[in-house]
Amino acid sequence: KMIMKKAIAVILTIVMVLLCACGKGGNANSDDQASGSVSSDADSGADRDNTGKTEPDAGASSKDAAVSVSLERIGVITDEDFSPDDIVGYDSSTKKYSVCDYLGENKLNDVYDTAEYVNGSDGLYIVAKADKMPNGVGLVGMDGTVYIDCSASGIQPLSDRFFSVYFAEKEVTEKEDALFYFGNHSFTLDPEEGDTLYAGYGMVYDLDAGAFVPDVKITTQGASFYAIHPDCLCIEDPGYVVSAVFDADGKPVSGLPDAKLRYMNGYLYCSDAGRTDVFDGTGSKLFSTELHLDRIYEGKYYSSFEDDVYRLYDAEGNPVSDIGFKYSPFYNGSFFWEKRPGEDTEGCIDTAGNIIVDFDAEAIQEAEAGFLVAFYPDDQYVMIGKNGAVFKGLQKGGLYSVSVKENGDGQAVYILKDGDYTLKLNDVSWGSAEFIAVDRDADSRLFAAYETVTGAKLLDYQFSRIEQPNNVNVLYCEKEDGSWEVYRINIDTGR
Repeated sequence: KMIMKKAIAVILTIVMVLLCACGKGGNANSDDQASGSVSSDADSGADRDNTGKTEPDAGASSKDAAVSVSLERIGVITDEDFSPDDIVGYDSSTKKYSVCDYLGENKLNDVYDTAEYVNGSDGLYIVAKADKMPNGVGLVGMDGTVYIDCSASGIQPLSDRFFSVYFAEKEVTEKEDALFYFGNHSFTLDPEEGDTLYAGYGMVYDLDAGAFVPDVKITTQGASFYAIHPDCLCIEDPGYVVSAVFDADGKPVSGLPDAKLRYMNGYLYCSDAGRTDVFDGTGSKLFSTELHLDRIYEGKYYSSFEDDVYRLYDAEGNPVSDIGFKYSPFYNGSFFWEKRPGEDTEGCIDTAGNIIVDFDAEAIQEAEAGFLVAFYPDDQYVMIGKNGAVFKGLQKGGLYSVSVKENGDGQAVYILKDGDYTLKLNDVSWGSAEFIAVDRDADSRLFAAYETVTGAKLLDYQFSRIEQPNNVNVLYCEKEDGSWEVYRINIDTGR
């Protein structure tokens, strides 16, 4: 199977994500004394049901969902003009973005033409200033940290720790002289004729060190950076051959073979005389195989393409299962899933080869907190927990970690611990956060929050609004006096 190099692109067009200007920081109180954990401990005696507890069906079994949910209060906002949308504010009069912290304060004291959240990060944004282009892109934190000022041409995450950063030195006219180009308002590492071409160089920024990795640099068109496990880097040349491997300090890694090294899924491999050896970034050999290497999974497993079928093996070369797959299986650290040859439905197996979900699902995809979701044509779905627990009979809704059924004069919420719809609520009108259901009291019309792992109440019925802005793992809870309590959502998957 060919390993195709993906073009790296950082879109610089202005996307109007949020339409409010940044809230004033002067009225945002840090409220450090209010910090604490509101736990979802099933034994805490938390209120499970405000209208009368509904016992699980006799046949419902308790399941360990291998996940816990809690809220941590991080502050209170008293600014009467604050809106949760102010975290990344867009001022329509200036057409500029501002990046604020979770309490609405713009600690960066700056504005940008674009601000794009780095998925999976804790408040990192790739920002840009149009008047400084082609070197006007930066990396900032909502806490006020400027990691890279607006002096780069393009920035792309390589891992949670490393970012590739490119700088333009001069505009060129010939494609062969260019490292990257700007076309249709985007930065791309695949220069094309007719676009604005630039010669320049690329480096790697280390978030942990707060600096660029020394002596790691590329200037050749078609060369790429990759992060290698654990916390190492490599440079891949245009011919898909790895020319250099570095540790996090920029020092060359020794002990790797002289044969042609290639990159695959965060690891290195080389093939010679019918055998393929797989290495991590430190130069340690993880395993060898005489089969055709298709894909590496966490250095522990690999797939091989044999007789028009993809098969799985562990690092010792033992088959994971006798099941063959139509394509390279997906993997999330616990399970493999894909179609079988000649079939259009998908199934899921664990790393021991046990079938977790039969091969009859319309599709399987990753969901919240390490769970998988299997979809079925009867408008229902199945959730698969990290430990292999399977939660069946859930009804499709806006979020796959919160499933709600009408239940007489109220609603019933599916609780993973019980494996059934055992939490009876009034009106689950909002539930965009992972494993959190927000309910509205029928009399007071105030909102409360429950977690759907054990059914524990996280927040009492005292809020006129509970919101979660895009891309932030925080709840904003407005009280009747107009102030906002701010809570960080903590989800522990045990992984």
